[in-house]
Amino acid sequence: MIRTATLVAVTLFAALTCFVADPTVAAEKESKRVKPQVFLEYDKLPAGGKCRVMMEIQIEESWHINANKPGIEDLIPTTFTVKSEQGVKLTDIKYPKHELINMEGVGTVNVYEGKIRIYGTLEVPASAAQSVDKLQLTVNYQACTEKFCERPDKATIEGKIPVAASINDVKKKNEELFK
Repeated sequence: MIRTATLVAVTLFAALTCFVADPTVAAEKESKRVKPQVFLEYDKLPAGGKCRVMMEIQIEESWHINANKPGIEDLIPTTFTVKSEQGVKLTDIKYPKHELINMEGVGTVNVYEGKIRIYGTLEVPASAAQSVDKLQLTVNYQACTEKFCERPDKATIEGKIPVAASINDVKKKNEELFK
């Protein structure tokens, strides 16, 4: 029984690790302009603890997405959200520094171009201990050129990840991303 549970947990974690390492298959179904990847600080979520998360987004060349605070009221901001079956919450979101561009007919807009990283913290409830959580990590955005914008869109990465009994039962990974 323990072997089976361990095998299931390892298999689910391996699936998430592969999915996180190459999530573009799922992202391409929803988005042509951005390619997201997600990286976690630990190999498992720590029940009753916190785990840093980073969404890296590659924006298509000659396109930009509006910043989290675009600077003009009617523009759609970029946002990072998480849905969880076990009640994990995304807090302390840190958006990157924006660029300024002048959009025809709109004015000066705060945007992201190229590759950006959005950081946050996943707060894991103690009640999730020794379960497997299904996470949906979504970036909502509006892609534009300097002349026009597409309709608002989103790119979602989802996967299953084990929840350890405590912070003592997790291992650090992606240390270079979370210094």
